[in-house]
Amino acid sequence: VQGKKTELTSFQVYEKLKSSNNPKYEGRYYHSLGVAKAAVELCKVNNLSDELIEKAFICGVIHDYCKYEKIC
Repeated sequence: VQGKKTELTSFQVYEKLKSSNNPKYEGRYYHSLGVAKAAVELCKVNNLSDELIEKAFICGVIHDYCKYEKIC
């Protein structure tokens, strides 16, 4: 999935996690990317629109964003 919103959101989440200087947050980022990719696959299997696929990707990337208060 490629799009301005997708790339910007992924980058913003990565930068926020990276700036925490805590190695466990890097793992959280890669976990979130995995969730995002799974969401995209579910959308594709169900023949959803590109717009919904992009939204699903964004949701996957940010779904754990505020799981840890210190990074929000």
